[in-house]
Amino acid sequence: MLSKEIKKVLTKNMKRIFNDTPTNDILNELVADGVMSNSEASKLRRIQDDNEKNFELHKILEKRGDRDFFKFCEALKNHDTNNAQELGNLLENEAKNAISDVQPSPVVTTPVTSVTPISHEAGKDTTDQASAVNDQTKYSYDVFLSHSWDNKEDVIHVKKFLESKGITCWIDNEQLSGGMKLLPEISKAILASRVFVPFMSKKYIESKHCYLEISYASDKKKDMVAVIIEDIRPQDDLVSSTGTDFYIYITGDLYIKILVNKQATAELNRKLNELYESIRKAKNSRKRSN
Repeated sequence: MLSKEIKKVLTKNMKRIFNDTPTNDILNELVADGVMSNSEASKLRRIQDDNEKNFELHKILEKRGDRDFFKFCEALKNHDTNNAQELGNLLENEAKNAISDVQPSPVVTTPVTSVTPISHEAGKDTTDQASAVNDQTKYSYDVFLSHSWDNKEDVIHVKKFLESKGITCWIDNEQLSGGMKLLPEISKAILASRVFVPFMSKKYIESKHCYLEISYASDKKKDMVAVIIEDIRPQDDLVSSTGTDFYIYITGDLYIKILVNKQATAELNRKLNELYESIRKAKNSRKRSN
């Protein structure tokens, strides 16, 4: 897997990679260098839209190691167009700088001159108040509800239940779309939410926007509580048609299956309460970590 330093470089330059990568021209070189398999290259060749093709290439690179990333940079530098060569040099230089910047923090020792006794009881209230203020400042919502527009009605049902329990939710009500990149409104809302709740379905795993949301939340190490919103087998049915495995985002192989129109009322209420308790625990855990 890519190191987090190089993954940041890849994410930062996502738009330019989409625009300037001559994917068809460098596929043979990437296969020869072992960056991807023949079957992966064949899938990319069958995609007609260049932006979609480069989006899928981006996902493949995310799953590879740092060495493969530098081979990708080399393939760009070997291409005969200035845009590709400039992109290859840019990515290579930024990646090398990012890696070289990761140095162990120096250990600084300070001589002890005096020790002032600390009242633990007096400090407790101050610490708790400071933590509470910091938590309120950092988060505007309890949960970010990530979903496919096709599952909107069922997700709204879950949202109403959570709000009745006092859980504040952020949800896209306008079908916002940023094309091949995550809109600032979406990324800010993810960061402003304590917990990320993806509602996984067949439509969800085929959505570029849902992939951008969940991968961004994963990069930011957000607490996740996954909901399976359709009657599918998560271990088998969460691989997209392009080969992306969404099951890796399910923390500890734990998920909650909520089938709004198929489960009996008692079972549905039990699952909804299970989701609420999972979110509540994740919220409290996030507060303590701050």
